[in-house]
Amino acid sequence: MTSEPLRILAIHAHPDDETLYTGGTLAFYAQGGADVSVLTCTLGEEGEVIGDKYAKLVAADGGADQLGGYRIHELTNALAALGAGEPQFLGGAGCYRDSGMLGTAANEHPRAFLKADAETVAEQMACWIRRIRPHAVLVYDEGGTYGHPDHVKAHKCGVRAVELAADHADPNDDVIGSSGVALSSHIEEGSSLQIAPAWDTPRVYCIMQSERRLAAGLDAIADHIPEAWKLPSTAELFCTADDDTTAVVELDEPAYLSKLAALRAHATQATVHVPEDGPVSFALSNNIAQPLLHTEEFRLIRNSH
Repeated sequence: MTSEPLRILAIHAHPDDETLYTGGTLAFYAQGGADVSVLTCTLGEEGEVIGDKYAKLVAADGGADQLGGYRIHELTNALAALGAGEPQFLGGAGCYRDSGMLGTAANEHPRAFLKADAETVAEQMACWIRRIRPHAVLVYDEGGTYGHPDHVKAHKCGVRAVELAADHADPNDDVIGSSGVALSSHIEEGSSLQIAPAWDTPRVYCIMQSERRLAAGLDAIADHIPEAWKLPSTAELFCTADDDTTAVVELDEPAYLSKLAALRAHATQATVHVPEDGPVSFALSNNIAQPLLHTEEFRLIRNSH
């Protein structure tokens, strides 16, 4: 008698988030035989591009507004490196748009994820949860890591989606969400996604990054970063209280190298620095150095059974 493989679903707002926050964990468990998958809510159209080669893909300053399409390519390569399958987009690719940071013009775009009805978003996510039947769902923390409104919404809707997917009134019937719409209405035409019986996800984890581990990582890279990069304090980066972490995934070398390859795949968004005599670091378009840690941390927020 064989047991079914462990299934893990990570819900993320933009391409590259899956790698930055959960890439090592996804790779680690995939290499151990688990089925891991990523649901991405937007195409990351508002990302700031590093370098000149693809700078005109962004909408700002008369650009082509084609960055989102290119980031599908980056996400595809990153997920392949992590062993996390093909890209899956909430509502289909392009349904929701990257909202940008709060107070920016991107907030008002008609397709901005920030403007979408939260219950409808949760119902769409619930369809995916019922299809994948994950044993663990990974979501951002309540603050959306660094406060991005799309991260905050993905957290809230992801937690709500787990509740909707677990509705056991009749596990073989469609579920009518509080928006008054059946879950089946959220299946995009031509998709392989289908309504499935109710699924009670056993565990849900929020992404953490303890200040202690982050500080140690910053100390380690201090003398090994490019001159153009700035070494920040922990307060300038996403970090959480040390005691908030309830689970730590220690990345072995294969998982770490997979995360490194996946981060390199997101070349418009991140630059990776691998010195000969020091630890790996990376920076986004702001040139603020960050350590690529050998750990990923989480806080258990649901343990249903």
